[in-house]
Amino acid sequence: MDTPLSLWRRLRAEPRRRDAVDAAATAVLGLVLIPLGMVDVVGGASWSPPEWAQGRWWHAAPLLAGCVALLAKRRRPVTVTAVVVPLLAVDVYLGGSIGMYVVLVDALYCLVLHTRAEWVRPAIIAIGVPIAIAPVATFVVTGDSRATAFMLLQFFALLGTPAWWGLSVRQQAELASLERARAEDLERLSALRRTTAVREERNRMAQDLHDALSSNLSTIAIHSGAALRPGRSQIEESLVEIRAASVRALEDLREMILLLQTEQDQVSPAAHLADLATLVDSARSTGLRVTVDGDPAELPPLPSVVDHAAYRILQESLANATKHAPGGQVVVGVREDGRRLSLEVSCRCPDGRVGSFTGSGMGLRTMRDRATTLGGTFEAGWSAEDERVWVVSAALPLKEVVVR
Repeated sequence: MDTPLSLWRRLRAEPRRRDAVDAAATAVLGLVLIPLGMVDVVGGASWSPPEWAQGRWWHAAPLLAGCVALLAKRRRPVTVTAVVVPLLAVDVYLGGSIGMYVVLVDALYCLVLHTRAEWVRPAIIAIGVPIAIAPVATFVVTGDSRATAFMLLQFFALLGTPAWWGLSVRQQAELASLERARAEDLERLSALRRTTAVREERNRMAQDLHDALSSNLSTIAIHSGAALRPGRSQIEESLVEIRAASVRALEDLREMILLLQTEQDQVSPAAHLADLATLVDSARSTGLRVTVDGDPAELPPLPSVVDHAAYRILQESLANATKHAPGGQVVVGVREDGRRLSLEVSCRCPDGRVGSFTGSGMGLRTMRDRATTLGGTFEAGWSAEDERVWVVSAALPLKEVVVR
């Protein structure tokens, strides 16, 4: 069974229902106060209501009309106030009643609370004018300071208190709205950061996936192609399938990288130039004749991002040589001058055959991204001195490295 308090809360659960309940409660309160004598509160010995309005129940008419107007106090606060003020004047002419004052207080409170933002200041000024004029007029007419002070307190209590209350509630609601907006902004910022972190991780995965697998898949394709011999149909057929599968794997790898890589990424340390010997041995096993100019072991300690990027650039360059110039002669140069680390990989095509080192361009874009991300430079193309030599060169700064 519902308690009176829970029933009251349920009746006022929705704004329009709440307005209707409040208006009905005000009407009941005002009607109850009439027979209790809470009327004819204005005037005195010098003034009294007209003879035809001497009955108490005349006050019920403006009271009920004002309560009907209060039904729209949330949606039309200015209109409601404009209706209630003349009704209050009529009630004062009849002698005044406490119930009608309650209606006025509710109307003024909702006027300040629910009106549009640009109308709040004019509403406060309109309420403040009679609060200021009434005591001045009282003092001019009576010259009594006590009566003047009483009039000031009376008008402020009647008009100023509901306006002050409504303004305070409005400010609290605006602060709460700002806090909600701030919380939503923080949530969106957090989601953006998560999205950025995922995007950067996908970019790192894309580059590392390409660097780690493309060399091995290229080796499979080169070895299977070299093992093909006429007259050995079954072995040849198997090797053809192996080669076709490895080539398809390379294409699938490129598609996955394009799917993962959404924009320029930041470099994640994972490999080092100290592993260059292993990388060179792997390239030599495919038939490349690799010569190394410079010993990575003699290099000073490198920033981890530079070390990783240099290794990946050399790895991709050797993988390209394996794919596009099998059996070619490759020279790997690694040098540093205290300011930058210089890398150069030159590949001479065997037997004077000039092939294409561009392919899909994914490897070149990845190497360029790795270099430029660190503020370095990258170039790749045929040598101006010998059209059979493909040269890849990169320069990575060693000081004040800023990952872009």
